[in-house]
This record gives sequence, structure tokens and C-alpha cells, in this order.
Amino acid sequence: MIPATPFQTTTATEGLALKSGLLRLLAVYAALTLVVVGMCISMGQSMSATAALLASVVCWLGASAAHLLGIYPRGEVFLTTRLYASSAVRIALPVLLLLVVKLRFPSLMSGGMVYYVILFYLAGLVTDVASQFQRLRALHSRSSITGRSRNGQSEP
Repeated sequence: MIPATPFQTTTATEGLALKSGLLRLLAVYAALTLVVVGMCISMGQSMSATAALLASVVCWLGASAAHLLGIYPRGEVFLTTRLYASSAVRIALPVLLLLVVKLRFPSLMSGGMVYYVILFYLAGLVTDVASQFQRLRALHSRSSITGRSRNGQSEP
């Protein structure tokens, strides 16, 4: 059997898990954005709605990139690399957004930008962690059914 490259999905199930994780993130962000922006508009706070929409888009991009970096590259050797890279991207994009907004558009900061970033950041974090746990649980149950460990060896 030819080993997969670090960036190649090895089975159709893993490709489906990747897509479902990204779709889950998109669905959570879309629903939360609709609720938050709708509340801001209904209260007549257009600056808050703009801040919420911008925070949602940037946090969604960060969470999606972190989700991809948490899966690729494959292999035990890259475990800490995946962890650090996904955490760095998830944190860096919202922080850079806050920095740019603070320096260039201070009116958005008064619209509650920090609170929206925190809300959307946590939503993405919880969704991605839940998705990863579901993926690991499926991987564990599949290996216990076949009687093989992750490296393909039979378990006693």
C-alpha cells in the first residue's frame, strides 16, 4: 500500500468529514450572524450590525482555516504543528481585525466590535472542537470494529 501524502485525503469518509466540518462551521456562523445582525438592525444600530457582520466573516475565515490546518498535514509527526498552526490562525485573524479596526475605523469599536469578535470566535471554537471530537469518535469506533489500530496493526 502506498502511503498517502500529508495533504491527501485517504478515504472518501475522511473527505466527507472534512466537508461536513466546514459546512457545520458555515451553518453555525450563518445562523448566528442572521440573529445578531437582525437584532442590531431591529434596534436601529447600523454601526453595530456592520461590526457584527465584519467580525462574523473574519472569525469564520479564521475558524475554517484552523479547521483545515487541524486536519492537514497528516501524520503523527505533524501533530504539534497542526495544533499550533490551527490555534495561531484562529487567534491571529480576529486579533488583526481588531487592530486594523482600532487604528483605521474607531467608530466600529464603539459599535461593540470586541464583543462580536469574542462571540463569533467562541462559536467557531466550540463548533470546530465538537466536529473534531465527532471525527475522532468515528475513527475510534471504526478501529474497534475492525480490530485494527490506527497504524493498521491488529490489536490483541
